Amino acid sequence: MIINGKKINKQIKLRMDREDRRRYFIVGSVILEIVTPVFRQRLEKDYKSKGLGSLRFHQHQWDLLYTEKPTPGFHHCYCKYSAKAITLDDLDITLASLILMNCCNLTPNELSLISDLRQFKNNYLSHNTKGAITQAEYTTLFGDLTTYVLQLDPSKQDDFIRIQNRSLDDSLCNKYVVFLLDIHQKLEEIDTRIQKIGVTTADIHSTSTEILSTMNINNAELKSEIMAKLEEVLQQLIINQTSKRVDQPNKPYKLGQSIFTLHHQTDLTSVVGNTWIGVTDIVMMDDGRLVMCLSLQRRLLICNTDGSQADSIDVQDIPWCVTAVNNSTVAVTLLYSRCIEMYDINNKLKLKSITVPGMWWRGNGITTINNKLVVGCNNRLHIIDHQTGEVVQTIQTDCDP
Repeated sequence: MIINGKKINKQIKLRMDREDRRRYFIVGSVILEIVTPVFRQRLEKDYKSKGLGSLRFHQHQWDLLYTEKPTPGFHHCYCKYSAKAITLDDLDITLASLILMNCCNLTPNELSLISDLRQFKNNYLSHNTKGAITQAEYTTLFGDLTTYVLQLDPSKQDDFIRIQNRSLDDSLCNKYVVFLLDIHQKLEEIDTRIQKIGVTTADIHSTSTEILSTMNINNAELKSEIMAKLEEVLQQLIINQTSKRVDQPNKPYKLGQSIFTLHHQTDLTSVVGNTWIGVTDIVMMDDGRLVMCLSLQRRLLICNTDGSQADSIDVQDIPWCVTAVNNSTVAVTLLYSRCIEMYDINNKLKLKSITVPGMWWRGNGITTINNKLVVGCNNRLHIIDHQTGEVVQTIQTDCDP
């Protein structure tokens, strides 16, 4: 009975954790899918207003808006900077609200509503590393969100109903957590150290791990998402710091000059073997895992970039080319087959097989664009909806692509 009681308590906790996560997902969806577009629309409506104020940006927001021009000497005036060509879609809720509150002609009520909505995002999402919101928090918060947004734009009522009734999408929720977390603030906390001692590409992973350890995140998939984002932002920070130290414009490249440098090299001999010809294609997933077609061994190999935690999926035919469909799914073309096979690499399951007219018997290239599969066929490209298996577009080519 005690064992059963523990199981029941664990099930209740898991269910409560999932409900807390779903509430976070709903609130995050409101912020990203309703509040941010409302701010952008309000900014577009009033962008000609010139009520200029003093804006205090985070460094990454300044870098989004302006480019520092190389000028001789050391001085800090506006002539050193040129504005970037950005669109409204480039502005997140924080930057859009800053411009609205400082540069637009708002009524006192609008100013208060925009400030409060931005604060909701900061209080409940920006520092929420668990990706969860309790029922008590949610009850008040969702009511306030609805009331405040509808005062700014009454047409969003149906959007609130749609989002409030949606089920939890773990993959999308993870992306929202990464997007909404104030990762840049974490980076700016160590920015002084980065400027003083410098951070190289080799330091990025250890620095990301250091930052991640302070966030107290237990979800493994979410950790991977955040780690990837941290490393992306740190890489850009290094580029920015390097460019600021260059006083003269870069010299133009000469014809034939190599402009690429090795970023990372991995020896996979231990998991692949010495016959490298057996690897016909390879793709990196969003979480950093590699998926390789081992044609001679008739299997897909799944491993980290250092070759660790190797796993594999047996394939009945000869896997030839592979592309990532989403975080957990790949699509594979096969030698001597006119089918595309889709696999869940987490559960090691074959999900479906899609027959495509005009595919070669000798192997076809495949990639993913705009959530559609693109596969090379006989003198044409087929664009395929992987969910329905339908060919939604065909592009004729002068030769076999």
